[in-house]
Amino acid sequence: MRVRPNDKKWKHLKNTKDLFCPPPHRTIIQRANIGGFPMFYAAKFIADSNAPLSRAIVLYETSKFARDTNSEGIQRLTYSVWEVTEEMTLILVPFGENYDKLNIKLKELEVQWRELINRVNFEEDKLKICDFLSAVFSKDNSDYFFTSHYNHFACNILSREHDGVAYPTVKLEGDGLNVAIKPESAANKLRLIGASECYLIKREDKMILANVCEAKFLKNGKTKFIKRDDFKLKSKNWEALMSGLKFIN
Repeated sequence: MRVRPNDKKWKHLKNTKDLFCPPPHRTIIQRANIGGFPMFYAAKFIADSNAPLSRAIVLYETSKFARDTNSEGIQRLTYSVWEVTEEMTLILVPFGENYDKLNIKLKELEVQWRELINRVNFEEDKLKICDFLSAVFSKDNSDYFFTSHYNHFACNILSREHDGVAYPTVKLEGDGLNVAIKPESAANKLRLIGASECYLIKREDKMILANVCEAKFLKNGKTKFIKRDDFKLKSKNWEALMSGLKFIN
């Protein structure tokens, strides 16, 4: 699952390609990509009853408005759901003990990682590199120099066989798993199965994610968003919260 805030110019996304990663000329440096080299960012659902839903993970990773506890208003967002159609090979970034809320499934992976280290007797220098990568990937800041260049080197230079990387969500302190997939792998091994437009409504300490429209994919690559059948019924739950608030996009 992935999400993107809608552009201010357009209330609705008009093309199916807009649900994909941005083109190279519009790609800035991020946690897992250098400038000019886009990656397909998403969250993978983990079967853990205590973990947040994928839509919460991608929301907090993507929307500054959602994370800002002092903001009020309404943000238009478009979610999309993708199905894996062919097995992918992802590099799991070592994550050690750098997350306060590590998901139970990820804790199991951490244990397996530690067992592997003990079994193969890793060299100390290699362990230091792994610990360094774990530390920089877990930092909640905008300095992506090391993480972006590591991922670019690992996926495009060291070996082109890898489809991307996986790492715990930083914004939710490890309680979920993010993936960054190379565009060619996403195009060939993922299938778009649905999309919806939502309103993120915030007033004081209350926040609602309202599902407003469902996407209809047309043959010409266009996307048409249609109000949900239950919109009138559901909207009664958030009309009062929306009253007087302005859209930010």
